[in-house]
Amino acid sequence: MTVLVTGASGCIGRAVISALREAGHTPVSAGTSAPLDDSVEHVEWDIRAPADNRFAGRDFTAVIHAAGVSGAHLSRDDAHGANVTGTRNVLDAFPKARFIYLSCADVYDPRRGYKDLYEERGPAELECFTTEYERSKVEAENVVTRLRPDALILRPAPVYGPGDRRNFPFIQSLASKKGLVELPGGGRQKTALASSDNVAAAVLAGLKHPEAYGPINVADPEPYVLRDAINTFMARAGLVPFRFDERAADLALTTAWMREKTGRKPKDGLDRYAVRKLSQSRSLNLGRLRRLLGVEPVQGLARRDS
Repeated sequence: MTVLVTGASGCIGRAVISALREAGHTPVSAGTSAPLDDSVEHVEWDIRAPADNRFAGRDFTAVIHAAGVSGAHLSRDDAHGANVTGTRNVLDAFPKARFIYLSCADVYDPRRGYKDLYEERGPAELECFTTEYERSKVEAENVVTRLRPDALILRPAPVYGPGDRRNFPFIQSLASKKGLVELPGGGRQKTALASSDNVAAAVLAGLKHPEAYGPINVADPEPYVLRDAINTFMARAGLVPFRFDERAADLALTTAWMREKTGRKPKDGLDRYAVRKLSQSRSLNLGRLRRLLGVEPVQGLARRDS
């Protein structure tokens, strides 16, 4: 089948493109950045504007919408334009295609940790969130649900893999020159993570199971102790593991709140959004992933015996 993929240059998008090709499908990229694989057809499109006649006469069996912007300091206009208006424009351009939307676990209530969380707990109310990015992901999900109730919505935990420019790079940015990372809570809590390969497997399964719709969590099967996952990732990349020190999570959260109230951006990047993600234990229930899509995820950062 011919499948349109938005956001094909990102961490999830490139894994999806690769998986589609391996499965014998024909992926077509659409967006403002072309995929790394220059043998994949790319259609230039800023999704903040309607598609107009860009795809006239083209027939796509499915659309995988992975494009968007992320970041705790996005303005309302930037976050809403790409993530909400952009999603609406993609929906409008392909009203008959199977639609798979890449949302994220950030749509759940961020104010407290959670264990084995089911999909019906999200999306949370907008007032729960501290960033326009989080609010825009909630609003985008609402758009998809209302316009295309038959669409599949995937909610991956924080994603790692080739092309990750957000999660592990942020951790690396916190390290001192001596390789010391001071984390709220010390990185001892357990948190769900998702390899880009597990997300791509869920996308392929969504194509095989058009009867599956609504939100489905995606993550590696077991949550990780955060500091262990970080250093496993570092070792796989051939980098020196970090040493960790603990910063009191409640103090870090209070400091972040005070900075926000006075209009100061944190020099260390630890705003309330980041502090909560780094200090809370979070895990997702994967029953719908296994039951409706038939996906058995793999533990991508499992330690390997030497």
